[in-house]
Amino acid sequence: MFRVFHRVECLNLGAGRVQESVNEGSKGRWHSSFPAFAITMSLKVEPGSCVEPEPMGWIDDLESAERAWEQENVEALDELLNRLSDQRLPSSGDYFRLGQLQFNRGRFADASETLRVGLKGDQGTVRVLTQLAACSLELNQIDEFERFLERAMRLDPFNPMPRKLLVHLNLDQGLYFEAATICRDLLNAFPEDIEVLRILAVCFAHSGETDAEIAIYEEILRLRPDDEEVARIQAACLGEASNAGAEIEGG
Repeated sequence: MFRVFHRVECLNLGAGRVQESVNEGSKGRWHSSFPAFAITMSLKVEPGSCVEPEPMGWIDDLESAERAWEQENVEALDELLNRLSDQRLPSSGDYFRLGQLQFNRGRFADASETLRVGLKGDQGTVRVLTQLAACSLELNQIDEFERFLERAMRLDPFNPMPRKLLVHLNLDQGLYFEAATICRDLLNAFPEDIEVLRILAVCFAHSGETDAEIAIYEEILRLRPDDEEVARIQAACLGEASNAGAEIEGG
């Protein structure tokens, strides 16, 4: 169902930005373009227990691990993740939170194992299936990636999470036309999704469609007028377009 074009060496979904090679092609204008895919998912805890919980110390450890991730305290995060790996958690939502942290830290095999435990109690929600697909991709388990992503899209065809993963995959591989096509489909359903609008702007930048790129920045600024980064990038685009026009006229 899904086209995987070559082995993905470093699909950076958990470190807060798409890998630098993506940014280099956008004329040096876009930095830290996208929020981490894993982090943008909902942390809502679903009802229903997976297993009998251990004593309640895991709550403090899990919350402390999330704070350590936010504060970029790698040493504390690693210690807490090691401790949590031996805990039995009470709900699939808690396993998802732990799996997210493991994924963000680059512990993809651990994250996959944790999420599979959570999947048993979650009965296959889109967020868990999509995160498992991301883990499988990082582990180069392409058949598993396709299986989990197809299950997620079949479970809820209108949920944007699986398609956002495909967008990031295409963008990471330099498939800007394919990424832009999925972005347009997403924007038809979610026209004010800032993340998708930013990705579409990067696609236009790579394909040299400056007018379309500027139009996307205008839309982002309409939705978020105080976004100084977008305003700066739009100004740079307008300046380049003006200079290009002057060169043509001076011919």
